[in-house]
Amino acid sequence: MVRPAHFLLAAAAAMLGRAAIAAPATLVEKENTVEIAPPSGAPWTAGQIGQTLSVHDHLRTGPLSRAAVRLSDLSVFRVNELTTIEILPPQHASDKPGLDIKGGALYFFSREKPQELEIHTPVATGALQGTECRKNFNAVNSRTCPA
Repeated sequence: MVRPAHFLLAAAAAMLGRAAIAAPATLVEKENTVEIAPPSGAPWTAGQIGQTLSVHDHLRTGPLSRAAVRLSDLSVFRVNELTTIEILPPQHASDKPGLDIKGGALYFFSREKPQELEIHTPVATGALQGTECRKNFNAVNSRTCPA
């Protein structure tokens, strides 16, 4: 016989697990044009501070614009102007979500212990291990620039 308290704990744990997967990031700062598009192919809409980003959501910044996104582990990355990214699902259940940089530049910083984050670009895939990283991708020349 399943006790009601055990059932409620299991249900709450399942819901928390789904919430972590459904909303791995939050838009915490924006300046000028910052737009978000869901994976369904819906049109781009203006991003709002506090808006959650789910797996496969896209974020882009316009000219003279920037944004800051907080991941579920409380680390923050800053998105430079003319940058487009996609939130990727974790490779394994215990992993953090990754990022696909379609073009542009971002800066990652965490005051916590060194973090790991998988980063994809059209020409390379890498992993961040540490507390700070800057990644530029130049779509015109199809190359990744070192930090």
